[in-house]
Amino acid sequence: ASQFAERLNNERNSHGDNAYILQNLVDSHDTQRIASAIANRSSFDHYKNSDWFDYDDGERVNARTPGYNNGPPDEDGYRIWKMLALFQATYVGAPMIYYGTEVGMWGADDPEDRMPTWWHRMDKAIYKSYQAAFQLRHTHTALRRGDFKVLETRDDAQVFAFERTYSDERLVVTFNRGNGDATLDGDYLKGLKLIHSTDPSANTRRLPKLSAAIFGQ
Repeated sequence: ASQFAERLNNERNSHGDNAYILQNLVDSHDTQRIASAIANRSSFDHYKNSDWFDYDDGERVNARTPGYNNGPPDEDGYRIWKMLALFQATYVGAPMIYYGTEVGMWGADDPEDRMPTWWHRMDKAIYKSYQAAFQLRHTHTALRRGDFKVLETRDDAQVFAFERTYSDERLVVTFNRGNGDATLDGDYLKGLKLIHSTDPSANTRRLPKLSAAIFGQ
């Protein structure tokens, strides 16, 4: 968690506030789709090595790479995917969703990442996750224009939390990247209520494994 926060901080400091108008993206026509990156998260070192923060800094892979999984993520992978959707919708900058990601498409690097949209096999759960996350961004000015501050990085439980503030609006976004439930015991949640979570069993004290939640006034 602390390493992730540090890398985000370095990226923000490297480019300045003017860069927020540029696209924040996690996949594109020049990469494997994010679902495939998640599906192969334990198989290729360049998705585990923090030194390779940029996709192009690591080895390029495709569907013919030995051992590559060109199928959907596992159950935990889908949970990570939903967390990522909420992160993109609540982090600073202008989020860009590569076509098809919001309907559940996966695919290796060229040409699998450029297939036509799977309208005939839309993943409704993933679609609803993106729809809900970006509805929050549309509703809350703080998510589009607000200040950003890291509130917690708990490495033992892999908990990461930040706030977005604008005028009198304050929102707190929490993430549990761990494989077990996490207790939210920070004072930063006082006076706030749960607005949305990627796991319906979340509350103001408990964040299930591999899930994210947003709290507001």
